[in-house]
Amino acid sequence: MFTHDKPFLQLDADQFRLGHYDIPAPEGWKPPENFPNCCDFHKGAVKGTKSFLAKFPLCCDSHRQFAKSFPVSKGEYDYLIKKVVNQISYTEFIIADRLKNEDWLDDITDYIEFNISSFGHPGIGSHLYHQDLVHYILNTTSDIPQEKRTKLINWFEEKSNPKVIHKSADLNTLHQIHQKWLSTFPFELSYFAPLKDQFNNKKPFVSKIVRTNRYTGLTAFQVHTEESMVQYLFDLTKNLLNAINTKELVQSGKIANVDQPKFEMILQERDVKRKALLESYDKKERRYINTIKQWLKDEIDFFSQLKSLDNKILPKPRKENKPSKNLSFKLKHGKADKVKSIIYDLNREFYLLNEDKCNCDDFIEVLLSKQVVKKTEIHFNCYNNQLAFIIDEFKNRKYFDGLSYASIEKAGFFFSKEGTKITGQLISSSKNQNPKPEGEAEIVAIFNKFQ
Repeated sequence: MFTHDKPFLQLDADQFRLGHYDIPAPEGWKPPENFPNCCDFHKGAVKGTKSFLAKFPLCCDSHRQFAKSFPVSKGEYDYLIKKVVNQISYTEFIIADRLKNEDWLDDITDYIEFNISSFGHPGIGSHLYHQDLVHYILNTTSDIPQEKRTKLINWFEEKSNPKVIHKSADLNTLHQIHQKWLSTFPFELSYFAPLKDQFNNKKPFVSKIVRTNRYTGLTAFQVHTEESMVQYLFDLTKNLLNAINTKELVQSGKIANVDQPKFEMILQERDVKRKALLESYDKKERRYINTIKQWLKDEIDFFSQLKSLDNKILPKPRKENKPSKNLSFKLKHGKADKVKSIIYDLNREFYLLNEDKCNCDDFIEVLLSKQVVKKTEIHFNCYNNQLAFIIDEFKNRKYFDGLSYASIEKAGFFFSKEGTKITGQLISSSKNQNPKPEGEAEIVAIFNKFQ
C-alpha cells in the first residue's frame, strides 16, 4: 500500500518475472558453415542446453521454487536451444571485431551484459551462455592477446563475485530522510522560496552514475545508503547557504531595507529551533540542522549591525545588470562537431544537464553561437566542481577562447544542480574546496576520445 511516508512499492526478486527477448545478429556476422554443427564447441553448447532443459525445472532448489510460483509448461523454454548457441556465436564475432578498439573492454562487456539481460528475469539459461563464453575465452585459439583474455575473465569473476558489495538503503527510508530535510531547510526565506518546488519534486537518491550500456541504453547507478544520503543533504545545505552572500547583496544595493530579510530570518530561526528541540534527528542529521541554525543566527546578527548604522551609509538600490549583448564563448574553428560529441557523452555518462529544464541541443546552441542569447535557461545536473573541471578541460584543450567561469556568470542564465544562478565565485569556490571531482578520470577519457 502506498502512503505519503512510503510512496515506493518494493518487490523481492522472486516475486516477479520478466520475459526474454531476441538479440539480433551483429552487422557483418555470418553463421559458420553447417552452424551449429560446425565444430565441437558449438555442438557442445547445444548439447549442454538440451541436457539442462531435460532436467529443468527439477534441476535445483531455486528452479523448483521458481516453478511453484510460475508454473512451467512443457517445451516453454525450448527456444534456449537456438538462443544460447546463437548468442555465443554473436559474441565471438563482437570480441574479434572490437579487440583493436581503444574502448574494447567497455564495448565487449556492454555487449555481454546486453546478451545476459536478454534472458529475462530470472535469467533462465543465462548461466549456459555465461559458462560457455568463459570456456571460449579461456580456450579459443583465436588471436586474443593473453592480457586481454585475463581482463575479460577478471570482469566475469568480478561480476559473479564482486569484491565490494554496495548496500543501498530502502527507497522509502531515503524518502523519509529527504522529507525531513525538506521540512527543516529554510525554504520560506525569499532567497530560497523559488527553489522549494524544485527540491520537493526531486528525489536525489542516486549517489553515483556508473555508466550507460551502449547496447541496452540502460544506465547503471548506485543508490545512496542512509549515511551517504544524510551526508549529501549536509553538503547540499552548505552549498545552498554558501550561494547567498548578503554582504555582496547589501554592497550592490540589492538589499536596501534590512528589516524585511531580518524579519524572515527571525521567523525561520524560531521554526528551526522548535524542530531541533521537538523532532527526532540522529547525530548526523543534526550536522545540517546546526549549520542552518548558526547561519540564521549569523545573518540576523549581521542585519542587526547594519540597522544600527545611519541609513545614509548604506548603498542605494541598483538595477540588476542584464546579460551582455556582445558575449560569446568564441568557439575555435573546426571544433563544433567535437564539442557536440563531448557534450552528448558527458550528459549520457554524468547526467550533465537537468533534462526537465533543458537538453543537450539547448546547451550546445549557446556554446556554439557567435553571440550568446538567452532562449532557454541552462540548468546543470552535475556537481559544481565537476562543472569547473569540464570548463577547464574545454579551455586547456583550446576549444574556446572565451569560455570561463566569469563568462558563464556574465551570461546570466546558467543554474547549478541546486537551482541557484551560477557565479564565477560559486564555481571557483567549489573547485578550491574539492579539486578532484567524482568521475575525473571518466571525464578526461571522454575528452581524450575526441582529441
